[in-house]
Amino acid sequence: ELDGPQKPVDLSKSEIRSLFKGANLFVTGGAGFLGSLLIEKVARSCPDFGKMYLLLRSKRGLTPSERLEKMFEDEIFHRLKKENPDFISRVILMEGDLNEPVCGLSQENQNIIRDEVDFVYHIAACLRMTEPLKNAYNMNIRATKDLLDLGTKMKRLKGWIYVSTAYSNCFRPDISEKFYPTTYNWEELGEMVERMPEEDLDYFTPKLVGPWVNTYAFTKAVCEDMVKSYLSILPIAIARPSIVVGCVEEPLIGWINNVYGAVGVSAGASVGLIRVWYADKNKIADIIPADYVVNTMIAIAWQLDKHKREKIHQPNPIYNIVSSPKAPTTWGEYMDLSFKAAYDSKVTTTKIIGEYSLVLVHKRWLFFTLFYLLHLTQCILLDTALILQGKSAMLLPGYIKIMRFNLSLAFFCERQWKYEQNNVDRLFKEMTDVDKVIFPFDMTSFSWERYHLQSIRAILKYIVKSKDCEDPKAAREKYVKWMMVRRSITRVIYVVVGWHAIKIFNHFAIPMISTFL
Repeated sequence: ELDGPQKPVDLSKSEIRSLFKGANLFVTGGAGFLGSLLIEKVARSCPDFGKMYLLLRSKRGLTPSERLEKMFEDEIFHRLKKENPDFISRVILMEGDLNEPVCGLSQENQNIIRDEVDFVYHIAACLRMTEPLKNAYNMNIRATKDLLDLGTKMKRLKGWIYVSTAYSNCFRPDISEKFYPTTYNWEELGEMVERMPEEDLDYFTPKLVGPWVNTYAFTKAVCEDMVKSYLSILPIAIARPSIVVGCVEEPLIGWINNVYGAVGVSAGASVGLIRVWYADKNKIADIIPADYVVNTMIAIAWQLDKHKREKIHQPNPIYNIVSSPKAPTTWGEYMDLSFKAAYDSKVTTTKIIGEYSLVLVHKRWLFFTLFYLLHLTQCILLDTALILQGKSAMLLPGYIKIMRFNLSLAFFCERQWKYEQNNVDRLFKEMTDVDKVIFPFDMTSFSWERYHLQSIRAILKYIVKSKDCEDPKAAREKYVKWMMVRRSITRVIYVVVGWHAIKIFNHFAIPMISTFL
């Protein structure tokens, strides 16, 4: 039901496929959300590519080779394995780490990149908004600088695509596809990072970051400014995606593997974990499907090569990959449509802990009040049940993380931005009709209501890891029974609490009132 559609087009007429024929790619962040989708899409839609070199580090107890092996076990690669089974033999691991000089690449691997690679996709980054500035600088700026310098030595380079963010200039209400000045360039910031003791740097970080709010947006902005200095040397472009959500249709409808941003809220609400969220429901939520982002990134490489061959100079090769200019939706509409899709299709799961009922509030005092009222009751109820079973409490630590996460996103949930995307529009217009079908990303006729009808099933399947969507009727029956039990227990708790409140009132308040009378 969630399998992506088969597109009846003649791949041989694709200019993008012709470009990638025999081409070698170097990809950082290949095991991440966008990276894995990029690998899958290129390997399936351009099956005669040359080689893909993936930069991977050890993570969560897994070696780079183990991570690569685990990545290809994911369901998004099942279709590719059927259509192009030998692609894995052309995906080559390069061990490295953004924290190391030249990303930890061995001299041998540097030589391979220099002599063989045609396209670079630099996706890897430190995404934590609260990351210490030194770490964010090393991973987001220094690592990019080292790869750019390596790019100047590459003999076959046709395109170097840097993946930034639509929020790299988040304090500006209007964001065009152009370079913006920063308070410090990469050299000045690097000197401060190296010179200052870490304690002093942490103390001065808020002043250094200034209106950029967090170290992630700040280092991305400085990095964009650094990329600008390579425009005359490299065929380079910057992709700026906004908040990335599950796929529209490829490789799997609604596929998502993380709980960042809007998806995490929808997932938490779908199982009754999140009942209140701090956001202005009337502000536009710029949300973009992941496969549209990847398709744009692939098309950018095609346009870079086209402009290089035709000697076309593009002064600002920046692409705002956003939805709001053509398919705007507010935070309130987004969450309402997600709830409506679940309710109308009667999709649910036996993994629920409460009702699917989410309220967005924009007043801090009201948010904190509702957060404690709506979450504390079920937190006490379920954590008590876990403790009685000899297990550790889970909900209270979880809710603390949820609150911190929500507040870290508060700046972005209570504002909206006006984006220009002339470069994206021009890119789609220049593509052939065949490539527009194979690599779609135009949002002109996009329907968020239709999107949510599929995405809610995908969230339950891929994030909640529930198999109930395969048998929705049985899941619905279990849901109704559970909610009856839950409501009964909740009412008992309210009665007990109310009875004790009345008893306390009678014991203390009435005698005090009597003395005044």
